Amino acid sequence: MLRELDNRTGTARNLIKASDQRAVMLAQLLRGGSPAGSAAMAPAGAMGGGAPASMGGGGGGFAFPNLSGITKTGGGYQSPSGANSSPLTHAGGPSVFQNLNERQMKVAKAIVNEGLRLGIRPAGIQIALMTALAESQLKSLANSSVPASLAIPNDGVGHDHDSVGPFQQRQSWGATADLMNPTISANKFYTALLKVHGWERMDLGQAAQAVQISAFPDAYNKYRAQAGQLLRAVTA
Repeated sequence: MLRELDNRTGTARNLIKASDQRAVMLAQLLRGGSPAGSAAMAPAGAMGGGAPASMGGGGGGFAFPNLSGITKTGGGYQSPSGANSSPLTHAGGPSVFQNLNERQMKVAKAIVNEGLRLGIRPAGIQIALMTALAESQLKSLANSSVPASLAIPNDGVGHDHDSVGPFQQRQSWGATADLMNPTISANKFYTALLKVHGWERMDLGQAAQAVQISAFPDAYNKYRAQAGQLLRAVTA
C-alpha cells in the first residue's frame, strides 16, 4: 500500500511540474518570446509556422489560445473586422493652409481622418469639408443659447439657434459635447450623408444641403474648390 501511495505521489509531482512548465511557456509565447526547451517538450507535429496548437499528450492536453486572427497595429491589436482600432491612413500635410490656422487645420484633419476610418469616398470627405467650411470655417463653435457648450473648449461662440460644433449641428443631433468634438460630429455627418439615397451622383453642394437642410443651400458650393485643395493637401 505504501509503495502504491509513493507511486501516486510521484505521479502527482510530475503532473504539477509539467503544468508549471506549460504555464511558463504560455507566458513566454504571449510576450512574443520563444519558450526555452519548447522543441523538446512539444509532441511531433505541434510546432508549425507559429505557436503550437497544443501541448501535452492525450487525456485533455493544454491548449494555447488561438491568436491567428489578431494582427499588430500601431495602436494595439486589431481584429480582422478592424473594430476598436486606429485608421491605417492618417491626414498629414501642412499645419496651416491658405487662410486656415493651426487649430482650423486640426479640425479639418479630424474630419478627414474620420472619413478615412469609415471608408468614405473622397467626394464624401470633400462634401464634409465644404460643409464645415461653410458652417463654421472649420471651428468648433459653442453657442450662447446652449449654456453647457460654453464650458466646453471651443474656438468661439456662435448664435445660430442651438447649433454647435464645426458642422453647426442642432441639439437634436446628440449630446452637446459630442457635437463639439470634430471627430464625433464628423461621424454623425457621414452617417447622415450615407443615408441620402444617390448622394454619390449628386452635385456636391446638393449632397451637403440634403444633410444640413440649410436656409442657404447655395452656401456649400462656394467652398467646393477650397475643400478639394485642402483634401489633397492633407492626404498627399
